[in-house]
Amino acid sequence: MKQTKLDLVELENKLRKLNLTEVQKQQLKDIGDILARKLELSYLTVRGFNNFAVLEWQKNISMTVAETESKLDTSPEERIKMFKEVMGIFSKKIEKYLVRKDKLHLLPKAIEAAIELYTNNYANRPPDVA
Repeated sequence: MKQTKLDLVELENKLRKLNLTEVQKQQLKDIGDILARKLELSYLTVRGFNNFAVLEWQKNISMTVAETESKLDTSPEERIKMFKEVMGIFSKKIEKYLVRKDKLHLLPKAIEAAIELYTNNYANRPPDVA
């Protein structure tokens, strides 16, 4: 039981490193909603995978998502490219950890829908402020 408690503390500490602007929080909610519907999974399950994909992406680029708004090119094309990178990580995590493998055939269309949502609703926004 002690190992589980330590794992939960570690998990909580990792999630605290998820630094998002208010707009980015709304994006993750909207994207989580569409992915949950398309994958026929609970929103909380998808949200967890989304959060870990964003955390891994932050680690890969050595900055928080919120920092990308001021430190990186935030043109629509670059934002879409970064979003696709996060969705690639999300896909790999879902494929690896999803117990219900019968849901995996839904993944390509779900990712496509998420990218379309992001492209149409968020890629062209002005830079956020944290």
